Amino acid sequence: MKPFVLAYRGAGNIDTKLAEVKTALEREGFQIVGGYAPYKGTHIVVVTSETLKKNCANSAFGAYGAALRISITEKGKDFRFPI
Repeated sequence: MKPFVLAYRGAGNIDTKLAEVKTALEREGFQIVGGYAPYKGTHIVVVTSETLKKNCANSAFGAYGAALRISITEKGKDFRFPI
């Protein structure tokens, strides 16, 4: 199992890309439950969904899988979206 998947790579403004990612996540049924910027040029979006919560309820330690983190990082003018 990979620790992350590079889902997208392209040029743009980090604020614009962050808004695009949030819109796409919500359109696909995810709920944004948080986010943080651990350092300049990086933003983490924390999401969940009814499906994730339902599946996690079947395990004693399932809560660890109820939230996913999507990282948006800026490298020069190139953005990477590892999931």
